[in-house]
Amino acid sequence: MKLTVLLLLFLLPVLDSDDARPVVYPNPAADYISLSNDDLVSQLVIYNFSGRQVCAFNASKGQKYNVSELPTGMYLVQFLDGKKKIMHTQRLQKR
Repeated sequence: MKLTVLLLLFLLPVLDSDDARPVVYPNPAADYISLSNDDLVSQLVIYNFSGRQVCAFNASKGQKYNVSELPTGMYLVQFLDGKKKIMHTQRLQKR
């Protein structure tokens, strides 16, 4: 019985927690960004590398976010859930 349970545990597929994280694409971006795995995201907040918030968006499924006015450079995108808790942070390159 114990051997069967152990075998089942090893045979079950393991989900990588990174697979469920929201991801910005395309990256690098020119004018617009979109999200994958955005079901739990309520807000995107974009910071420059000095730590200053440069823009924020209320998230909705399938939406494109306009980043055309951001200067070329590197940014950090924070994904917030409905309780304003940080879910994940991703680096974004703006062309």
